[in-house]
Amino acid sequence: MSHDPIELYQPINALKPVDKNIWIVDGSVVRMAMYGMAIPFSTRMTVIRLNNGELWCHSPIELTEALKTEIDTLGSVRHLIPPNKIHYAHISIWAKAYPEAIAWASPGVRERAA
Repeated sequence: MSHDPIELYQPINALKPVDKNIWIVDGSVVRMAMYGMAIPFSTRMTVIRLNNGELWCHSPIELTEALKTEIDTLGSVRHLIPPNKIHYAHISIWAKAYPEAIAWASPGVRERAA
């Protein structure tokens, strides 16, 4: 049994309101190969409902069925934002689940993902 040295902000994969029209969702721990080791990192996304009702999802985490159901009650996902070259891992799953959304990419994300 492995134990991650990171304590997660429970519950994971569930919307947590921050303010009106702003939520965070803490995800599971991911391990990234770095310096010859697998280093654990916690994951977190931010969801914002824009004035027009569309949803803007920053740094999408793993998309579970329960999370998708919660997200769908908020509005229509229209923007998927991987903020940098290490936060793109789940974008393709979200893009398939929300084909009407624009998957934005910061510099270097498309090259690294390829």
